Amino acid sequence: MLQPLKPGPFLVLFLLFQVSLIRFGLANLCQEEAFDQRRPNRILFLSHWERMNPGVRLNVDDADKVLIIGGGPGGIAAARALSDAEVPFLGIERAQNLGGVWTQLGRGAPGFDGLTTISSKRFTRFKDWSYKDAAEAWEWGTGRSFGKIKRGYLTAEQVGIYLQTYARHFGVQDHYKFETEIEELQVVDVRLSDHFTGDPRDLHEPYRILARFKNSRQVRLFRFAILSSGFQRIPFLPDEQVSEIRSTLGIPVYHSMDLGSAEDFKSFRDKRVVIVGGGQTALDFANRIALEGGHPVLSLRRGYHYIPRYVGFQTADDFAELSSLLQIPVWLRRVAFAPLVRMIVGDLSKYGFPKPDHALLDTQPTLVPDGFLERVKNGMIEVQGGILQIGQAGLRSLTLESHLDPKGKITVRNPDAVIYATGFRHDRVPYIDSTNQTSGFPSKSDGTLDLNEMHVAFTDPRVPALVMGRFETDGSAFPILEAQAGLIETVLRDPQRNLAILDGHIRVGRFNLQGGLYRLRSNRSEIGVDHTRYRRTLLRLADYLKADAMMDALIRSESGE
Repeated sequence: MLQPLKPGPFLVLFLLFQVSLIRFGLANLCQEEAFDQRRPNRILFLSHWERMNPGVRLNVDDADKVLIIGGGPGGIAAARALSDAEVPFLGIERAQNLGGVWTQLGRGAPGFDGLTTISSKRFTRFKDWSYKDAAEAWEWGTGRSFGKIKRGYLTAEQVGIYLQTYARHFGVQDHYKFETEIEELQVVDVRLSDHFTGDPRDLHEPYRILARFKNSRQVRLFRFAILSSGFQRIPFLPDEQVSEIRSTLGIPVYHSMDLGSAEDFKSFRDKRVVIVGGGQTALDFANRIALEGGHPVLSLRRGYHYIPRYVGFQTADDFAELSSLLQIPVWLRRVAFAPLVRMIVGDLSKYGFPKPDHALLDTQPTLVPDGFLERVKNGMIEVQGGILQIGQAGLRSLTLESHLDPKGKITVRNPDAVIYATGFRHDRVPYIDSTNQTSGFPSKSDGTLDLNEMHVAFTDPRVPALVMGRFETDGSAFPILEAQAGLIETVLRDPQRNLAILDGHIRVGRFNLQGGLYRLRSNRSEIGVDHTRYRRTLLRLADYLKADAMMDALIRSESGE
């Protein structure tokens, strides 16, 4: 006859352990149910989305993550700030590595072979990673030389190495997916699902980002988006004029983005190339084509101010930085700097340059590339001031209506190619259809994106997205990008609340971000800022949000909430 088991100490302990596991599981279940009531019901929203969009799968695995679009300096700065704050994020980059314009050189990219910085080494860096650190990390990791820094300015390759070693050192690169590109970005309200059963007032962050990736039928849901893909994606081109040149003259017409490799520049050897534009890229292209044995002709529709890279033993941005830090009035900067520029650069009008129709610093001046003035003086680079038009039908010529003589016309005979170095549109990004109201992104009447005057947030505070890198500055961009990243990290502590506070503060605040600079109205001047004023304003806005959050927490604690 079997004897009943007597409850020994081991059996009692085993039963107590089982009871504790059951209680732990029930507690977790209750906690998850409470958590789901405070957040969008992702399963129900998922079923609603897939029912409304048959054949497209919605992935909600990253719904708690921030999406960073772009792996250039801005994206890397944002990723570093979020990583330090332990905010989960996913970065995507369409290229094979990080670095943005500094590593994407050649056709289809804004960078080109031989590209150098227009700010010196001292200012083209983040605060806690030097070029000495980058060189040591690069040479130790690859066994290859970083290269010598030439008189304060850097090559594109050196900046690219700096950014990549920075990203690896601070653990940013591991959060990125490469060769991944956004096709479409959209703002959605997860409360719109007709299956949603929770109280919408309990949803703290109802607005989310839907991202459709290229070459994929999958759409992914994200908590927030940081747009740092740069604004050198959509070129400025006079389409009708381009078509007329191609059909009338039968010669190739390019935008500077279509070229840029060493082979491209060599292909213009012994050819007459008209370059439309007078900015930094136009001068660099003319200089490089002349160096390769070509015959560039600069077509300038108006005069520009050109400044030397060096003033004595100092770089030009040393003077700009000092003037900005001391808040020296712009009129006084002109008085001090204009005679110095004339003495070093000389009178360029006798070489065909139109005289500027605006004062120095009314728009961003152009740095003179090394050897450019010598090639102009030697006739290797021809300069014509005028508006490009098509010559008579059947003649292989381009006519420039001269600014120097209103009745005169300049004919460029037998051109072999035309290159438009006319810049890019800063008010559009290719993955946001701003003309489509259903995209959720605010737009102006002309269909361009509508950002507030800080160039970071959209005018609609419900949009869970911020922008990095949309500015033109008289100094280095790197310190500004760090300040933008710090503001974004602060906003993400409570996005819906902080975006509303930020929007209200910007609407009532009177920010003088230009400080008298960029008075000439142009595509670039719309986003021009004095770099010291802009950086300080970004830092103050971040401190304001932090102080407001601390005050709110104090009030809540005193009221017992």
